[in-house]
Amino acid sequence: MTNNPMRVMNASEYATRLVDYYDQQDLYNWYYTNPTSSQGKPARPDVTNPEIMTSRLRTEEEKSNYLAGNDVDWVDAVTRFAAIQNYNLSVAQRTERGNYFVSDSFTRESF
Repeated sequence: MTNNPMRVMNASEYATRLVDYYDQQDLYNWYYTNPTSSQGKPARPDVTNPEIMTSRLRTEEEKSNYLAGNDVDWVDAVTRFAAIQNYNLSVAQRTERGNYFVSDSFTRESF
């Protein structure tokens, strides 16, 4: 883990958030019908059921990774250190006949 204190959701939290989002949409749609009783009110899905969780994931890749327990620490993946070398060269000159400026740069990245 990096020194970055940023906290992002893991795969299980992301799946739970999607289930909650769609559950809230169903609930809002039910309220939109102006119900007079609680009959037909959507119940919160069981987030411990993998079938319910995967039914709300958006792609087959997300579903297979969720069921396999694969997880990625995105903060660590995008903030890791890499060796970078930058070389810059520039030459400038002013004469009676005009101004000259030549510049070049080179970057090397090692992962």
